[in-house]
Amino acid sequence: MTMEKKILVIDDDPAFVRLIEQVFTQKGCEVLNASSGEGGLRLLFARKPDMVLLDVVMPGMDGIELMKKAKEI
Repeated sequence: MTMEKKILVIDDDPAFVRLIEQVFTQKGCEVLNASSGEGGLRLLFARKPDMVLLDVVMPGMDGIELMKKAKEI
């Protein structure tokens, strides 16, 4: 029995998020998403995904800042 992998997509582009959700859902993965760095950081620690796809350029907390905060925590 294989466990479903969790993918966290953090991106402010809804069309990109939908595309990634379609691709990974068809592969049997659970896809979580956040449209901001702050929301992504919360999901990162609450749901502990197996992989994160992260946009570097976002309003507010960008991807680089998110990774620095995650590393600090």
